[in-house]
Amino acid sequence: MKRIQKTLKNWIDTDKRDFIRTFLLSEGFGFCLCLSLITGYRLDRYGEAAKDFPVLIPLSLIVGTVFALTLQLLWGFQKERKNETYLLDNRIISKSVSLRIWLAASVIILACWIPVWLAYYPVIFAYDANTQLSQVISGTYSTHHPLLHTLWLGACMKLLYDIGGINAGMALYAVTQMIVMAGIFGWTMAEGFRLINRRGRQILLVIYGAYIALFPANPMLAVSATKDVVFSGLVLVFVLLLRRTAEMGCVETPDAGGGGNEAGSFEQRTYTGIAVSAALMIAFRNNAVYALVLMTAVLTVCRLIYRFKQSNAVKNRNKLLICIATGILAGLFVTGGLKFVFHAESGSPREALSIPIQQIARVRVLHAGSLDPETLDAIDRIMPEQAYELYDPHLSDPVKRLMNMKDPGLFIRTWIRICAGYPGDCLDAWLLTTEGAWYIYDTSVNEIYGTGGGFGYLNTDIRPMPEGFEIKPVSAFPGLREVLERLTTDNAFQGIPGLRLIFAPSVYVWLFFVYIYTGLVKRKTAVLIPGLFMLGLLITILMGPAILVRYMYPFMISFVLFITGYDSI
Repeated sequence: MKRIQKTLKNWIDTDKRDFIRTFLLSEGFGFCLCLSLITGYRLDRYGEAAKDFPVLIPLSLIVGTVFALTLQLLWGFQKERKNETYLLDNRIISKSVSLRIWLAASVIILACWIPVWLAYYPVIFAYDANTQLSQVISGTYSTHHPLLHTLWLGACMKLLYDIGGINAGMALYAVTQMIVMAGIFGWTMAEGFRLINRRGRQILLVIYGAYIALFPANPMLAVSATKDVVFSGLVLVFVLLLRRTAEMGCVETPDAGGGGNEAGSFEQRTYTGIAVSAALMIAFRNNAVYALVLMTAVLTVCRLIYRFKQSNAVKNRNKLLICIATGILAGLFVTGGLKFVFHAESGSPREALSIPIQQIARVRVLHAGSLDPETLDAIDRIMPEQAYELYDPHLSDPVKRLMNMKDPGLFIRTWIRICAGYPGDCLDAWLLTTEGAWYIYDTSVNEIYGTGGGFGYLNTDIRPMPEGFEIKPVSAFPGLREVLERLTTDNAFQGIPGLRLIFAPSVYVWLFFVYIYTGLVKRKTAVLIPGLFMLGLLITILMGPAILVRYMYPFMISFVLFITGYDSI
């Protein structure tokens, strides 16, 4: 006890403002974490939580304070032990990734995935794959799903269809996707070893590599015909390159032996990679552009605030803004060009209105007897055939499919009226739809489409296709497939207390917030650069139709940011 008092007293005497700042950050983090746990528990037990917020918020503040004091004590002990090991900001870091590590890690990861691919040969043809491939077969395209990914699927099918039918084409798709993703993860490992010279963190990086190679979700998604997989890989590349820009303003440049040229080439590769990955993200997922625009707007405001401060960091921000803007324009040009060339129809606006649809449907179901006739009539016009009766608290698709969007003005007016009259129910509707993204004990994400028979934590069902294009599974390892099915569609992992948290997508979201919180406490504000994009991406997910593992996959693989730490920033 005396040591605790001495540690905190020394901290206050040395830097009182830093002590208060750290406590406030810890209090904010602890409050948010506690509120998520309590709110999630209330939702699961009673199906609502908004009306209890007057009690939940003070309770979370109290518990959060205890949590914050614990964190404060840990930071105090770290400051007490601080020595030259922690002062690595000026160390020289290699300006190139090791090609040997890149290749070796990629080959090992790919080798670990191949048995899973053979168990599900030719491919896991679930989610939206049948809709996309049917567009190729019919020649009628839509931008509801990314055209670039649809064309990739179609190219693989057409290339080998005459030789081995659609099975051969989809096997080619699975192989190409596995190679792309293994290459991305191999580069991630090489980038991590470029940054890390402490043995403890290197071991954590190896554990991350083992997670990528062996955790069932990674190989199974790698052989799934869904655009979210490559998109997630592009997100990983993008945020790691963003981290590099923070490093450039803080790390010494090795000038000896032509180091200046090496550093210049390193910088050029980094900014080019940022622009290219940004453009490809937009081409592979429609919501990427919103996250990028939000990030650009915030960075622009920050740049204007510090416009009179001249430093390498500020100059790098200028280059970064130009690269991101270039990437956004290139991505929009590619998607727009593909839409023009293939005469693709525009996607439905229903997807962007998932949360308002959920809110209207929930109020209609719960308060039909208290709604005024005008509001009831308006709801029935935008939700014909009693679509609201299909309301699922965790999934907007059943109601969304039957929505009548011919009168957008009526929809907007009705939604505003509903939100004004029933704010608590509207908040509950949003919380229930997004629960899997922030509540670590949530189970809805594992059962969103049911359990078993190819549905569960991951979807492994084979979607129906037109005659002559049916996918016929031919498993080379039926025993392995049975084990994976039991684990990921029968959700057997839920019975194993520790293991279930590794499967929970929300755990990785909270790891992202730990990364942000720790960086702010350490005054490494440059972590906000990759953090801004991930936060924008999370916002788009929280406005979506449901929380699915494939939507959350970018967070499940980007926690490597936390492992690399802040030493070079």
